[in-house]
Parts: sequence; C-alpha cells; structure tokens
Amino acid sequence: MPPIAPVPSSRFHFDTAVLPGNDRLAVWREVFGRQVTRLDIAPVTRDAPYRSELMALQLPGLSIVLRL
Repeated sequence: MPPIAPVPSSRFHFDTAVLPGNDRLAVWREVFGRQVTRLDIAPVTRDAPYRSELMALQLPGLSIVLRL
C-alpha cells in the first residue's frame, strides 16, 4: 500500500466590503470573473454599491467556490 500524503491545496477569500463602493463591481469582474473563473461577467445596474463575498478552495483537479 502506498503511503498516504497530504494533498496540496490553496484557499482564496474575496470580500468586496473592503473596497470603495464605486469600485466593487469593476474589481469583482476583474478578479473573480477574468482571473479566477476566466469569464467576462456582465455588469449589472444597481442603485446601491455591489457587495459579494466568497471562499474558494483549490485541490488538484477540483475547485470549490462558496458564496458567503
């Protein structure tokens, strides 16, 4: 039986609450949309500042994203 070894993983926490209200959606689209998921997330029209928080866990061959 081969030895059991820990699997390398990485965690990523992203919270727009730490950003200025007017920049939140643009930063969310760039960081989460383009860099993390490689998607171009369409902007939304809002009266209030955008707010989102997520935690991502990456394992070899698997990524899990939880919206908090």
